[in-house]
Amino acid sequence: MERKKMLMLDSLTVSSKTREKRMKLIHIMASFIEDMLLDESFYDFATPAIAKISDFEIDIPEEGQQEEDMSNDCAVWVASLMMLHKEENHYKVKVDGITRLRLVLDLVIKPYNIIHKDIISKALKAL
Repeated sequence: MERKKMLMLDSLTVSSKTREKRMKLIHIMASFIEDMLLDESFYDFATPAIAKISDFEIDIPEEGQQEEDMSNDCAVWVASLMMLHKEENHYKVKVDGITRLRLVLDLVIKPYNIIHKDIISKALKAL
């Protein structure tokens, strides 16, 4: 909000035609968020002055796009991008040990990880 930018974290490389459609959707979503933030019921106290989000610049990072179509590396891409920019503190996200553990467990032992059975088997043998 302070920088008047929207950061679009989209790991999938797309054609310029598809990118144009996504940009239109982002502007629609920004207008929706703007309307939502203007509603008094959204706040416990007085409604603050809200920036016109639909006028924000859209920042699209280019680094680290998905390696191949239909891959499941979106979360890895977003996590890597956040680590890359952590000194700039774009996200103002507080992460603690529990959050890190949940992320690691989700990435390592969920069925979409093609080697999750091998990991679980080795972990059980190590007990």
